[in-house]
Amino acid sequence: MPSQQSANPFQAAVEQTPDLGASAYHTGLRALSSYSSKIRLQNARALGSIYLEECVSGARWDYGIGVQKSDGGAIAVWVEVHPAKTSEVDTVIKKLQWLKQWLRERAPLLNQMTPPDAFYWVATSGVNILPDSSQARLLATHKIRMPREVLEL
Repeated sequence: MPSQQSANPFQAAVEQTPDLGASAYHTGLRALSSYSSKIRLQNARALGSIYLEECVSGARWDYGIGVQKSDGGAIAVWVEVHPAKTSEVDTVIKKLQWLKQWLRERAPLLNQMTPPDAFYWVATSGVNILPDSSQARLLATHKIRMPREVLEL
């Protein structure tokens, strides 16, 4: 049953996703716990967040965040908090492949809210991938933004 805050499209999409439900939804960035300090909202407001690995059996991606942009539009962005080194690029790509399949097959409302470039890799500590490297090009091919220590939305 959708909550009273149906004006929040992210919350409604989470609640209507069978793998998630109302208990998966957290206000603001609370689902990210201590990692919330790695997210800065510039011209946007958090509509809520989810911790996929906590809610979905076999989940490979960490977090989803609902974002209301300054133009009033609402989108879902997806954040993987992971060591940012060249040896981890393939792992993060596999995680993204899992996420995209899950969105298509199990979370169509969240999938509709997700722009093609809404997949972010946030470094646990330091970024050890050069912007002009083959790994950076591989990430771009898969529409994953270059890792960063702090994500500004």
